[in-house]
Amino acid sequence: MAASDSGTHIDDGSHIVHASSITTFSFNIFLRQFKNGIPEVIDIVEGAKSLSVDTLKGLLKILPDSEEIKLIKSYKGSAESLDDAERFLHHLIGVSDYRFRIEAMLQREEGPLLIDELTPQINLIKTACHILMNDSNLVEFLGIILKLGNLVNSGSYAANAVGFKVSDLSKLTDMRANKPQMTFLHYVILVAKSNNEHILDFTANSRTLKDALKVSLSSVEEDVTQMVRTVNRLTTELTHKSDAIKQVFSATIKEHAKNVEELKTSFDQMKSGTRDLIVHFCEDPKTFQLEELLQIFNNFFDCTLRADKENELRKKREEKLLQLETNKENEKESNIMKVPKKRAKIPDTMTGFEQKKGLVDLLMEDIRKGDFRLKTQPAAKSIMLEQSS
Repeated sequence: MAASDSGTHIDDGSHIVHASSITTFSFNIFLRQFKNGIPEVIDIVEGAKSLSVDTLKGLLKILPDSEEIKLIKSYKGSAESLDDAERFLHHLIGVSDYRFRIEAMLQREEGPLLIDELTPQINLIKTACHILMNDSNLVEFLGIILKLGNLVNSGSYAANAVGFKVSDLSKLTDMRANKPQMTFLHYVILVAKSNNEHILDFTANSRTLKDALKVSLSSVEEDVTQMVRTVNRLTTELTHKSDAIKQVFSATIKEHAKNVEELKTSFDQMKSGTRDLIVHFCEDPKTFQLEELLQIFNNFFDCTLRADKENELRKKREEKLLQLETNKENEKESNIMKVPKKRAKIPDTMTGFEQKKGLVDLLMEDIRKGDFRLKTQPAAKSIMLEQSS
């Protein structure tokens, strides 16, 4: 039998010459998976028996196209004179609706696996969105950032802001006090915890944000869209099939269609939730991506946790130093009471940036004395855009 690199054709009207040697090799590799070869594969397809997802996908890849089907059907010789690949195709096209059978079998095997894979990813994104929008401690903490930011910016164009951009959360460590490694974020944490010792509980959701960042929203959307398209097509095609085909696949396709519909509903809810979250933080959902928002808050949570630990370590060091100083003073003058130092004034000649640092230091002094109390106000439900100058 002659070989051809251009495609399948009839050789002298007696043999089918399949495509290139590479294609023939693929057929042979596929058939070697089955102990009984061609008869076993044909029996599985006819009986719609179970096959692995990878095997079914491999089978779909080697199915003949319309031109090859015409050539195979025009072959009048003995099937036994054909090579394995040609003989397999010759027998396969004799099975009624073989392509539909294989596609329906693949949907039956792969559908539940895909749904089980996609559902947790969709739910994870929904959970992350709910946390960022509704966690009461997070909402309160963001409100404190706004209030203290206005206090530090008093007298400047940025004072009395009604909100700030989400991207500004990454700048909280840029403003530093005179103390080494002391930033505005460290100060915010001290103030916040003095009013609510559990306020940083929102950082316990850090793992949820990190896991949500691993989800590829584009891949999820692509998979869901493809599943919907496939199940709709198979459902439509099934209505035109024989009663025998309907009896075999009707129940499984109907059940899968129901599960895909539920998945699509959940996905649509996720999409709506992500849009609401982006709008909630005053960004444009057309240009601002959820991944960017999740990354900002993931970094913010990490920085907050790190700053809180640094505050605790600093507190322990200061307490230890204070104890050492107290012990020394007690050795010298056990009955002398220390007179509190007067609060330093900010020189009028300070620059705006120096004044901000001075304010932070003075506010820190109030915190240590216990004189500072944040006015209790309802926490802002959302962060609004920074007030224009």
